[in-house]
Amino acid sequence: MIQEKIYEYFIRNPRLHVLFIFDPFGDKETELEALTWQNDYLYVKFDGGWFRTKYAVENEWKGKKVVLLFRQPSPIGNQQTMLTFPLMDVLAANMDYKDDDYAAFVQQYHISANMLNYVQHHIAELQQQKVLKIMGLYYDSASFTTDVANRGFLSVYLGADKLLDWENIIIRLLILDANDKMGDVLKGLNRNADVLKALDKKLNQIFGASIEINNPGFKMSCVAQSLKYNALTQLLSAHPFDDYKKLKITGEQSLQILNHIIETPLPKRQQEQFNDAVAKLASGIQESIIIKYYGVNASYAKITPALAFHILFEMIGKIKTEPESVIACLRQLGQKMGENETVMHSVRLLSLLAKFYQSKKNFGTLKLNTPSIYIEKYISDFASMDNCYRHILEEFYTLNAEMPNYENLQIEKKNVDCDYASLCNEFNMEWLRCVSDSKIVVHQLENFIHQCQFFEKYRKPDVKQVVIISDAFRYEVAKDLLGELSKEKHYATLEYMIAGLPTETKFCKNALLPHKTLSLKDSDMLVDGNSLDSIDQRSSHVGYYVPGAVCVNFDKVESGNMDTNRELFKKPLVFIFHNTIDEAGHTNNPLDVIDACKRSILQIAKLVKSLHASYNVANVIVTSDHGFLYNDINFEDKDKHTISEEAIEKKTRYYLTKSDASVLGIAKFKLSEVSQMQESLYVAVPAGANRLAAAGGYQFAHGGASLQEMIVPVIISKGKKDDVKGKVGITLMNNNLSVVASLLRFKLVQKEAVSMNLQALTIKYALYDKDEPVTAEKTLVLDSADAENVDNRVFDAELILNKETSASVLQLRIYDSEDLLNPLIKENVKNNTLIERDF
Repeated sequence: MIQEKIYEYFIRNPRLHVLFIFDPFGDKETELEALTWQNDYLYVKFDGGWFRTKYAVENEWKGKKVVLLFRQPSPIGNQQTMLTFPLMDVLAANMDYKDDDYAAFVQQYHISANMLNYVQHHIAELQQQKVLKIMGLYYDSASFTTDVANRGFLSVYLGADKLLDWENIIIRLLILDANDKMGDVLKGLNRNADVLKALDKKLNQIFGASIEINNPGFKMSCVAQSLKYNALTQLLSAHPFDDYKKLKITGEQSLQILNHIIETPLPKRQQEQFNDAVAKLASGIQESIIIKYYGVNASYAKITPALAFHILFEMIGKIKTEPESVIACLRQLGQKMGENETVMHSVRLLSLLAKFYQSKKNFGTLKLNTPSIYIEKYISDFASMDNCYRHILEEFYTLNAEMPNYENLQIEKKNVDCDYASLCNEFNMEWLRCVSDSKIVVHQLENFIHQCQFFEKYRKPDVKQVVIISDAFRYEVAKDLLGELSKEKHYATLEYMIAGLPTETKFCKNALLPHKTLSLKDSDMLVDGNSLDSIDQRSSHVGYYVPGAVCVNFDKVESGNMDTNRELFKKPLVFIFHNTIDEAGHTNNPLDVIDACKRSILQIAKLVKSLHASYNVANVIVTSDHGFLYNDINFEDKDKHTISEEAIEKKTRYYLTKSDASVLGIAKFKLSEVSQMQESLYVAVPAGANRLAAAGGYQFAHGGASLQEMIVPVIISKGKKDDVKGKVGITLMNNNLSVVASLLRFKLVQKEAVSMNLQALTIKYALYDKDEPVTAEKTLVLDSADAENVDNRVFDAELILNKETSASVLQLRIYDSEDLLNPLIKENVKNNTLIERDF
């Protein structure tokens, strides 16, 4: 038995050279002398030769594992005997034998005497290899405490490979319990009363709850309920009728620890598991009850997806009547929800709906005095509503039909379909009425560029130039493209022209090319007397006006390699024909047009960047032949305007006729006045946004005289801007900032909107005690392009203390992420929380 213990000393400590055995009564000597030892072991009985023994230890026995027996008491523990023991230096560098395993363990690992009783009770577990792996680094006298030991055992039970803090222990317990995988933990707790007691004490300290170890159901449900309830309502005073108020945590230290648990950085997958675990274990805490007593506008510290959907449900009913308050609420909600895409799809959709109704509410009268004012009103206001409606459709069709509130959102989407269609129709009816009443030829208005003048106006003979003509790329889509281009270092501006009528590809696209005359043959247009249907015909045509100029399709450029494109863009003028939107408009899938707009923006932005950066093209122009009308509604036969008079050609948005007779609901224009074609014909278009009963598309349509069809964008992008592009500014909205229960909340205002002159600002921010951060560093992108409503440039931010600090005043520092030396903002913050962490 004693030999096995001796061997264990050397196995546990491979560096051990000499094991001293002090045997004053001789009870071990008899047993030891009768033993046979392994080859590398040497048993020696001390014979009184101190110098000789020391010499042998250092020289003769150097390669041996020496068991050295003394017939005297151990000098350890007595100061006088330790000073007089001649081999004390050898003993200090090695070990002396203890009859009790726990005493030997304490000696071997230099564990504090304060831990002797704890080690004695748990020596069997402490000697296990998996425990040694986690706690071995903490066995020195300064670091090994009962808290470390209890957390160490829990870390082993939880299957961790390192010592966990209490936050991660609680997180892992919740995850395991929710997934019915508490078996190993329960076994450990059932055999280790000290660890169970420590865990219960910690859970009671934070949550006023215990692990229900004998509960056949969930073990951590009470903890999860307290965590969820207080995570949501810690900033709120308890409502007298709140069914859950008994769970309210009021102790500041407990709230600090709770917030640390909530804010513990976790890998994405583990964060999802933790969120799911709390949701499952605390399902009894119903967000509907919390909303009932505290309302949707309460300052919830955290927002669960379920709570978010309840708030969203309340917001749905206010979209039309209180769009401003909905936008403000949703902005805060979106910033708190982070990466939960299911919720964020709804947030983005409702924000767009509220923005639409806010714009509609502020739009003003539809009856304006002159055609010029209508055009300017479309550019300044109505195009934004077109843009908003398109993004509403884009967001709606990403929703999962199984998600909460889907039916309500579907109703709101159908409502906005009708409201947008009605507004679009009324606005354009008034536009055409104004044109008719004023007797003004729109295409001859001063200070407005007609599409037929494009080449004359924008051709720069002294520079290499590329013109991208994107079919049906209407003005509001071009605004998004401008935003995409603003991310680059080159400089772009957005202008517009008035398209000719009919706003049909075969008439408008070739009118952008250089020409002397445009004429009509049957129902097709000739340019300088020639048909320009093919890309080769167009190339020959532009080459006549600009030697070396060519026309190509976008697909050829996109698929071309660097060498072929480099040769192409050495030419003085290149027209690129892009057809993503118009091509998608001929399908019956409502998503195709919306997706095509998005793809077009990305395709053209990428091309423009390449033209400047890779092909040395200084001047790039993006324009279109015409715009389009789009309504995501089914047009019944009764909704289609029937035309009985004779027509040379008839489509859903126009017909060509020789008749100048008045037709109810139809506006007629002399072809010669709305184009350069001189034929004695009339272009007849439906008033407003109505469709004609004819062959062609109904949801996606063009050819008529609505402003959506007639206002053509012109983006001029230059390789460089003369001055350096700046960034938006930032300021703090709050004064007298303070940390309460480890939490600091504040608001930041983006001073200016992102534009072609000012780019977005990415900031990093944290709280500091002197120069040491005491919170995690967070990142925020200030990228609002809303120049009109400052409320849409307000951002909510929060920080949670995660390190010990005794400072009564901390400092909030906000940096440009590209300059971490010079803070944009330094603001003192009163610290009402003094962290004293014992975990």
